[in-house]
Amino acid sequence: MLWTSQILLFLLILGTNQKEVICGFIIGKERFVSRWTTANHKNMSSSHRRKGIKVLQNDDIQAEAEEEDYTSLFKDIMFLGKGTKALVEPGVVLVPPKFETSHDLSRAAVFVYALGLDAYGDAAIRGVVLDNPTPFTISEMAGQVIEGPLGENILFRGGDKGKDLVVMLHSCEDIPSNPVGNGGVFQGGLKYAQQASGLGLVSPDEFKFFFNYVEFRAAELSKFLAEEEDGDAWLSVQLPPKLILDSDLYKGDTWRAIRKSLQL
Repeated sequence: MLWTSQILLFLLILGTNQKEVICGFIIGKERFVSRWTTANHKNMSSSHRRKGIKVLQNDDIQAEAEEEDYTSLFKDIMFLGKGTKALVEPGVVLVPPKFETSHDLSRAAVFVYALGLDAYGDAAIRGVVLDNPTPFTISEMAGQVIEGPLGENILFRGGDKGKDLVVMLHSCEDIPSNPVGNGGVFQGGLKYAQQASGLGLVSPDEFKFFFNYVEFRAAELSKFLAEEEDGDAWLSVQLPPKLILDSDLYKGDTWRAIRKSLQL
């Protein structure tokens, strides 16, 4: 298992006079809870542009071609180990077994974006659940912090920790930001992302926003990886950026597709 000695950095920069790359920003908890409880869930279906993991929106040739192309991406999954032999480093996706029953991890797919030390100086891993959408766009929850085309992107719930931090991942290598592993996914660069999307230089589909994150201590994750029932255990895989950043997935979609692709 790979653990780095670098401290996890989650930089909050909102002022227009700041010069650093934006890696995250805060959403007020009271605002998030109140808006969640009064949500009109019909916005969920209208906001998601599903490409065909479950249901085609129409039967035309173009939609069928998109579904075939999208489904084929799961054939590009790279298996990186199982159980105690699972590779753990930034850029991989951790997939729990069927017997995992915790609320945030059951049938989840956790994209690892940072390894380092937590607030207590212990080795830790941070990741985001890829397919747990909220009913809101990022502009609805972040106000004027996110404007323009990016503001219409769905906000995903990345986990149960983070003190209302929002993490932005993307696949635009020309935007100043931090690479996450070597799989073509990057973190941060919000200011530049808004400028580029506003000019039409990049597509909003290349960006994804997560509210909070999942965090494991090294000992805790080691315990998880050692658990096994009937040959089933935690897996480590690498996914194409298009799958990691897809905003048309619902809870459990990625988990099921990965396991099906690996014939588990």
